[in-house]
Amino acid sequence: MLLYPELFPELTPPSATFTASVTGYREIGEVVATINFIGSFNPGKIDPQYESESPYRSGPPEEYQYAHINVVAGAQLPNQTTSSLSDTQQVTSYQVVSGVQSWRGRVKYSGGVQPKGSKGSNHSEPLDAGTTGYITRSITGVYPCFATTHAGGVGTLTKLSLAAHGSVITVDMAAESGASKQRLMVPAVWGTLSKLEQYSDLSGLWETIDISLFTASDANGHNYGNGTANYKLYTHNGSTLGRRSLRFTFS
Repeated sequence: MLLYPELFPELTPPSATFTASVTGYREIGEVVATINFIGSFNPGKIDPQYESESPYRSGPPEEYQYAHINVVAGAQLPNQTTSSLSDTQQVTSYQVVSGVQSWRGRVKYSGGVQPKGSKGSNHSEPLDAGTTGYITRSITGVYPCFATTHAGGVGTLTKLSLAAHGSVITVDMAAESGASKQRLMVPAVWGTLSKLEQYSDLSGLWETIDISLFTASDANGHNYGNGTANYKLYTHNGSTLGRRSLRFTFS
């Protein structure tokens, strides 16, 4: 026994994954053609198996369980009773609403065998039946912002990348020309402009400038592409300026 001691396996617990083909920020009112969801289960390992009846720490899955937050009934995923190591679900023609919409997935699994060593001795305990932790996948519905960007030109309000309502937003503003002034249009739900900064190439820092250099006006009922919403339009009211980077903070 001293020359050939009994060896015991390494035990790896079961785990699961849950993925969605569409996540992140999406425009409120957008209709997403298809969202594919895939749940998968890994029963873990008894490695090496030695004298154990199975190389797996748990038994097979029993059910893929789904939960939802702020998701309409027609887009909720049904629980699936199955011993398959994966489950695929699909939601079609999903219309994005305001705020976070979440799908959550987990796996209920059966108990495992008694792990054994190289000479058949018991090692640890059989794994009880249980469930994995929930994994959440979300879409956040937001209204887009618009600005006179350098890429789009000073005469056009170009749609910006989507961001959380009330964020700090940075814009590479186009150079002004004649009556065409630098502008930013944000959803009214963003609140009030509380800080305005301009990037200084000289200092390499963001420097605070006067908020009153931009005049605020209402742009109610603006069509943003997937619907309409009330917006605030901020227009530069100072002397003609060239291209610059501005950072707007709302509260």
